[in-house]
Amino acid sequence: MEAIVFLIHGWTGTPERSLSGLQITLEMIPGIRVVKPLYMDVKGPCTKWRTRKSINFYADVVEAEIEKLPTDVPIIGVGHSMGAIILRLLHNRGHNFNLPIFAAGPHKGVSPLVGKLVPVAQVMGVRPLLEMAPESQFLKSLGTPPPGIYIGGREDILVPLHSAIPVNNGVIVECGHSMFPNEFEKMASSAIPVVVETVFKEVYKNDRD
Repeated sequence: MEAIVFLIHGWTGTPERSLSGLQITLEMIPGIRVVKPLYMDVKGPCTKWRTRKSINFYADVVEAEIEKLPTDVPIIGVGHSMGAIILRLLHNRGHNFNLPIFAAGPHKGVSPLVGKLVPVAQVMGVRPLLEMAPESQFLKSLGTPPPGIYIGGREDILVPLHSAIPVNNGVIVECGHSMFPNEFEKMASSAIPVVVETVFKEVYKNDRD
């Protein structure tokens, strides 16, 4: 069996390193090819506060990468944080993933702690944060959350559980927003085992039937 796992990293962290621990673990599964586009266009100190483009713009960059993928193999999408919102945008644009996994996505907005930074974001023109604020027009425009696997962190202070899991069921993990660590010793208490097991079952489900 062959499948592609399309990883979409979030707004925080270093794009080159983000989700690398998950990527390495997934690549241990026979037949899995991992693709992770690096869509952020700014680097260096205070990267997040230098982002002026909308989430739709970053979705355009990611979409250009997914359109290069073959269409004859299953594609599993995994989006973390803002990457989960980009995954929803791609779904709304007609990209039908065999299985979408939304991890720590601010589907109903970021936490009040992060929300305190919205006035600063308005002054600085940081569009992604404004778009991920609770009750933003952008989030409302996404419509009803699509079917998929939703994961939230019980200790996440950036995205509360009701926002990460906007449906009646989901997977709660005992970690914070950085649920995909690069350090091997932290993987057991992260969301990595959940995603890896989910991907494995999806890829090999026909072999079990």
